[in-house]
Amino acid sequence: STLSSSSAASDVYKRQALKWLERVSSLRPNDVANLEFLGDLYLKLEDPTKSVTLMRQALELSHGSIPSITLYINLAEAHRLTGDYSAALETTMAGLVHHPNAVELHNSVGVCRSAMGETSAAIAAYRRAIEIQPYTADANFNLGYTLLEQGDETNGIAAIRNSLKQQPTFGKALTFLGQYELTSGDMNEARRLLERLYDAYWGIPDARKLWADWHFKAGALASAHDESEAERLYRAGLKIDETFGELHLGLGALLVAQNRIPDAIKSLSVFRRLSPDDPRGFLYLGQAYLASGQKDEARQHLQIGLEIATTTGLNATATRCRELLQSL
Repeated sequence: STLSSSSAASDVYKRQALKWLERVSSLRPNDVANLEFLGDLYLKLEDPTKSVTLMRQALELSHGSIPSITLYINLAEAHRLTGDYSAALETTMAGLVHHPNAVELHNSVGVCRSAMGETSAAIAAYRRAIEIQPYTADANFNLGYTLLEQGDETNGIAAIRNSLKQQPTFGKALTFLGQYELTSGDMNEARRLLERLYDAYWGIPDARKLWADWHFKAGALASAHDESEAERLYRAGLKIDETFGELHLGLGALLVAQNRIPDAIKSLSVFRRLSPDDPRGFLYLGQAYLASGQKDEARQHLQIGLEIATTTGLNATATRCRELLQSL
């Protein structure tokens, strides 16, 4: 109960669950269900070797009963994590003997084949899973990713989109497609995907960062024609993730351009603290101090920015720092 109460349980809860399940195991060492639970828990605790031992024991003790699909899936995953792909494939194929239409097992075959470099066989396994259940999330995503690796972008992206039809909040697909659309410049589609990702997984850092990144890029685009909208987007992004440095930089640069120097210095100082080796923070802070007449502070920051930019090969930033220093 402790374990199942939170799918994203912390190690503290997992360790509490482990204590109880180990106690059950000491009282009933041949309890197949408990061995499955223990094996799954050790898998979650990133101890696949222990997991393999426990789940193999559960498999051997099943006797006349048919082992569950979950047992085969988890045992195969544990084998993969130990690097034994042949054992993972053998386990999955054994599961298919008892559960020939289990999409999870066909998907697992594909994962094993892919890890072994057997791309064509992996694609065939994913397609078999999809044939049984057309919009199964994992198999569609894995098929799409494999097709993309083979250079088939059209069918690859289509397959990944299919993974969302049955599971609209499928995290892997939302993350991948959101980044894909963000990179390709389709801001509306990126927004639709990344907002859904954030709504479903707001507690996960990567979901927050991607949604914050959308706000940064949308703000940067808006700054060319609508500074008020750009500021709104930057500030909205910072409410999502206040540690996203580019948002502080974008907002600070915008405020410098608007001659709102105290607010600009505040934002840019946060960026400098978050990214102390990025010369852009020193450049914009130098500009802000120069605009407010604080020439010594400006010179100090521009000199540091010039040194970092020169060392890291950021020529445009180095040139701008040098120009402002010469003006002083």
